[in-house]
Amino acid sequence: MWGSQFESNNVTVGASSLADNTWNFQGGGGIYIGNQNNPPKLYQLNDVVSIDGTSSKNYDRFFIAILEILPDGVTTGRWRALGNGGSGGWQYGQIGIQNLTEIWSLGNPGWSFNANHVYKVQVVISRNNCPSWTEVVKSFMICPNTTWGCRIGGETVEKISINPNPASSRFQLNGIDFSTDKNYTVSISDISGRQVEVFNHVTSNEFSTDNFANGVYIVNLIKDNRRLFSNKLIVNK
Repeated sequence: MWGSQFESNNVTVGASSLADNTWNFQGGGGIYIGNQNNPPKLYQLNDVVSIDGTSSKNYDRFFIAILEILPDGVTTGRWRALGNGGSGGWQYGQIGIQNLTEIWSLGNPGWSFNANHVYKVQVVISRNNCPSWTEVVKSFMICPNTTWGCRIGGETVEKISINPNPASSRFQLNGIDFSTDKNYTVSISDISGRQVEVFNHVTSNEFSTDNFANGVYIVNLIKDNRRLFSNKLIVNK
């Protein structure tokens, strides 16, 4: 029975639904940033990137592909998929936990994830060779292992640092001159992605933490609705 789904003796018949494809990133200490739908997850350069698809259901085959987005945020670079030496193909069985770093290194030459690049992960599931399948795409970003945080996009925003960090009553974003361009926004979110503070039309590099409880936050630098930089901020009063 195509186009519908029902349970019969604990066996699901028909196409899988979007709610069945419930994979998530795991490992490496990456954290979701920002206050947008499906924001990228941050990993450090040497982290192992993996996904957990154990909660997905009602399927018997799946497909996983990784697409590299170059630092301009638009151009697609290399790609690799699970199976056939990285050229990809449908995999039969359950997704389970998949090591994306290992998949990316398949083939000759083997690749490593590049700092400041965003990667889109496409996970597709299907059941009983049904011509209709469900696809969920999420993104992650590789940050350099430096104190400068994570530079995003093609604009020259380099060597920005947060000082002091940990901060008690205030912190500074050093390395950028806000007085020459008032189109920057600094958005601060907690580690769940909930926005807790936003500073629009920024003119100073100093920001108050008076409204923050002790904890870990993400400082996002935004211009023209594009996130240019992110880094962790620890508040300890």
